[in-house]
Amino acid sequence: MNDLLRAATWVIASLLLVLPVLAVLNGWLATEQWPVRRLQIQGEFVHVSDEQIREALIPHLRKGFFALPLDQVQDTLAALPWVAQVQVSKRWPDTLEVLILEHRPAAFWGDDQLLSEQGVLFSVPDDQLALDLPHFHAQSRDVQAVVDMHAEAQRLFATQQRAVTQVRHSGRGSWSLQLQDGAVVMLGRSEPLQKLRRFARTLPGVEAVPGRRWLRADLRYSNGFALKWSAPEAPVAAGMDNT
Repeated sequence: MNDLLRAATWVIASLLLVLPVLAVLNGWLATEQWPVRRLQIQGEFVHVSDEQIREALIPHLRKGFFALPLDQVQDTLAALPWVAQVQVSKRWPDTLEVLILEHRPAAFWGDDQLLSEQGVLFSVPDDQLALDLPHFHAQSRDVQAVVDMHAEAQRLFATQQRAVTQVRHSGRGSWSLQLQDGAVVMLGRSEPLQKLRRFARTLPGVEAVPGRRWLRADLRYSNGFALKWSAPEAPVAAGMDNT
């Protein structure tokens, strides 16, 4: 009987010690005695605001310093539009430190996503899509191939001061480009980069045709290409005032 009494006494004493600790750690007790009074936010923001971050954190901060669930805080912030990476930590006695890195958009991807400079696809609300970026259309598995194609095409057309505004890679592997002035380049599936480089070498001659500009270049030939031209510009009559 004495052994049972001693065991029961030990259990009760242990509970009296442990339960208050659990209550504090889980936010059941004394949250007002150890509140989170300071929130330190670090990061260079363009699309994410301090107000968004604070509003997202309010439900968690109410639990007090000890019960503050860092994993849930991190998940909540990571779910905000434009957020790429999150780091959170607590600093005694009353501070939550937050470091947030934004996605840096490099291009539109499809109809409803963006591609970051790190090659990550992400989504944002439609009202935040007013960006001057190229448009890429392809399957998500082809991110690196599309990025490489755009970079090479930009380099090749830079000599003509023409920007590549769209890259398409179909499910069957066919490539096409669109330039800033609306001109289209069809590359096909076979050796698209080699064909593009070959075409680029001819550009000085192609661009030199007076009164015409090419609207469409079809490079899907093994030993050449076909061009669709604009209508000839009407000659300016002698003595006509062009102002």
